[in-house]
Amino acid sequence: MNCNPWPSKPLDRIAGRLFAGLALLLFLWWPASADAQPKCELTTTAFKYMYQPSYLLAPRDLPIGGALSAWSAPPTGDHVYRCTGTGAFGLAMKVTGLSTAGMQTTGSAGGMVTVFNTSLPGVGVAFEGRIEAGSCRLTNVDLGGPGASSGSAIPKWTATDGQWLECTSAVQATEANPVFLRASAWMRYIKTGPTSAGLATFDQPLIELRHSINGVMTRANWGYTAWPLNVQGPPTCTTQDLTVAMGTHKSSAFTGIGTTSAPAKMFTVSVACPPDMRGNIAGVGASLVKIGYRFSAPAGLAVPAQGVIVLSSGSTATGIGLQLKDAAAVPLQFETLYPLTGYDYKNGTNFAIVLQAAYYQTSATVGPGTANAVVTFTLNYQ
Repeated sequence: MNCNPWPSKPLDRIAGRLFAGLALLLFLWWPASADAQPKCELTTTAFKYMYQPSYLLAPRDLPIGGALSAWSAPPTGDHVYRCTGTGAFGLAMKVTGLSTAGMQTTGSAGGMVTVFNTSLPGVGVAFEGRIEAGSCRLTNVDLGGPGASSGSAIPKWTATDGQWLECTSAVQATEANPVFLRASAWMRYIKTGPTSAGLATFDQPLIELRHSINGVMTRANWGYTAWPLNVQGPPTCTTQDLTVAMGTHKSSAFTGIGTTSAPAKMFTVSVACPPDMRGNIAGVGASLVKIGYRFSAPAGLAVPAQGVIVLSSGSTATGIGLQLKDAAAVPLQFETLYPLTGYDYKNGTNFAIVLQAAYYQTSATVGPGTANAVVTFTLNYQ
């Protein structure tokens, strides 16, 4: 007697259908589980060095806030991260190891960007960046705060992460069509105070990058750094203190206002200028320095149009001043900048400024006594 209510062949068919249905269910769910998990992988080396000059010359007369260099050339955007899966991917850039200098400078696109202090007093540095997160892009980004930027998205600024760009809408990225997170940065040196020669060094990284997935920031594992920068103090021309003996003259030799002692005393101011006096960086916006000089009269001017100065306070002679003229007998104009032309930056140049001095009657009566005067000679670099 057969107690099995189910015939054997129908049981085989039912089992076959159950097994086939289970296999179909596994086939449908397995790919969805693999593709849904978003991830980003680093595609480049741990650090990249930024473009910058090998050395820097600090012009003497550059005002605080002036540019010590041109903006460095922005490198091609690096494929920093390669992202796959379904999610919203972002990238953040932040300057590390440098304090802000309390000033801003004009960026390469005209906006204002933050200046940071370097390890060398008086030398600051400003940064701009470009950030790309898939189809979203920011250019000329101020890496020091919520400032200048342009592009197809609005950055978020946080003190922890810096400038953060995230495409808010989730995308499905595959191995064949991934989302790349790209970045590049460039820099410019700025005078922040009195400068002197020395070496500016930078941390690694100088600029760190982090990626985010669905609004969650990861730890930094890539960034930019910079080579140490050799800052050379401004080369200067040299001159020596000079005393001109005017000799003894009779008061009767002066016959009226405007008459002078004769003959005039000729003398030369020697100026030695070393080579390589430049107004900027060698190879990056380099320019030859312009050298000039001016004369000042600490005691004041007696007859400005005639180049006559007042005698020093210790003098006892009265009714006269000291007149200075150039080699062509043209009266000097005090507090006027005169150029030194013909400077050879490869070999340096020695200049000779030929002048002549004479006493000049300034009053109706000339009284005897000592007649000393002081003139200040100042060199100017531009």
